[in-house]
Amino acid sequence: MRKNLATCLAVLLCNLISIAFTIAAPNEVYGSVAAKYIHKYQSIDATASTNLSIFNNEPMTFTGTIRVHEDMPYFIAQLDMRPLPASSLTTLYEYEASITVMYEDGTLIQQITDLEISYGINFGLVEIQPENPANFHFADYNNDGFQDMALRKSIGSSLTSDPHYFWLWNTELEQFERNYELEALSRSSSISLAYDGNVRTFLRHTLGHYVQETHKYLDGNLIPYITRERKPSSSWGMPVYKTIITDHINNTQSIVLEPS
Repeated sequence: MRKNLATCLAVLLCNLISIAFTIAAPNEVYGSVAAKYIHKYQSIDATASTNLSIFNNEPMTFTGTIRVHEDMPYFIAQLDMRPLPASSLTTLYEYEASITVMYEDGTLIQQITDLEISYGINFGLVEIQPENPANFHFADYNNDGFQDMALRKSIGSSLTSDPHYFWLWNTELEQFERNYELEALSRSSSISLAYDGNVRTFLRHTLGHYVQETHKYLDGNLIPYITRERKPSSSWGMPVYKTIITDHINNTQSIVLEPS
């Protein structure tokens, strides 16, 4: 009985501490951890020139029709992957790749060359889709209403990294422009789009310690917006999870304690 009473009191204390330490913040920003990530992209319908299995050394071609904006015509995007000779024991397959973007009548809009794609021995937790192994897709990554382009560069060296190439649509040039900020983020963390269109990253240090971060485009620059770090801690001798929520734009911070 005393043990159960002590546990109840500890839970109540943790909840009180959470309320005491929490700084008011909009629910739609902090929301439920479970959820609100969606991959808002137009998938490429892939048709390979040979077997779609990624475990081969044959050239592959993937094509799809996309629309960068509802007021713009449809484009055809084509990814060509050509195998390279095996260069090391740590890489199973390496490809040189190019992307061709054209109007439906074949008029060239843009061609991107000198890309490298590799599949390592350890695929980690990345799900490889046979119909689109390089995850060639379009999504509005800078939340400006225009579809951007992304392509998996390699299998990450950690459980959370997923290196990609990224190109943002440049409305003045009317072409895709390579973005190195998003590429740098993907080398250490998987990237997804939140329900509000902002970029989300996820970095796991240990089973109980992870960092979720929301990045926001302001005046064309990608900046950290919300950082949510959750890690094991203790309060009054009881094990708890401590979540530190930092709003970098409004310069506020809140701490939430939950029973572990």
